[in-house]
Amino acid sequence: MSLKTLVKINHVSNLSDARYCAGMGVEMLGFEFNTASTHYVTPQKMKEISGWLSGVKIVAEINNLKPENFIETFEEIHFDYIQVQNILLKNIKDLNYPIIYKIEWNEENTFGKFDAYFNDFKNYVSYFLISSEIEKIKPEDLKEINLISEKYNVLLNFNLSGEDFNHILLETKIKGIAINGNTEIKLGYTNTDSIADILETIEEE
Repeated sequence: MSLKTLVKINHVSNLSDARYCAGMGVEMLGFEFNTASTHYVTPQKMKEISGWLSGVKIVAEINNLKPENFIETFEEIHFDYIQVQNILLKNIKDLNYPIIYKIEWNEENTFGKFDAYFNDFKNYVSYFLISSEIEKIKPEDLKEINLISEKYNVLLNFNLSGEDFNHILLETKIKGIAINGNTEIKLGYTNTDSIADILETIEEE
């Protein structure tokens, strides 16, 4: 199975989603390690889920947690990326992990503002995950995101349809997209329709 672009699934919390996404060619699976989050998974559960998988990158979504504290606590667990948010440059420069930096998008964001703040981060961040609950992207937002994607490695995490993502992939230079995972309805069962609708739409023809 081949997808048109890199795909990350956010806050994976069950084996059903993980195995389906891996089989569809998803490249990254994220696991939420902030205990305050409704999507929190224990390190043991993450290890159990990832043990069934092959060919996918594992992302530790620590977001607002202090990276140095997280790494010290979970130093024996393998991750391919650490996802952070609202972290100062000085706190990520010495981390020995590839970094995904999450940014919440709003109507006031522009390339100029983004570039002024994140230019110094560029060599220390593998991907910038631009996230929003927006269900329809405005032309002015698309223009700014395109400008950002020309200079930075962008993963886009908007609440869009597969067709919308197809359009954005043609109109911008983003490196990939991110899709939110689902919680289990009952043990061993989850509704993957929302993920499937997007992944099937962005399959290579």
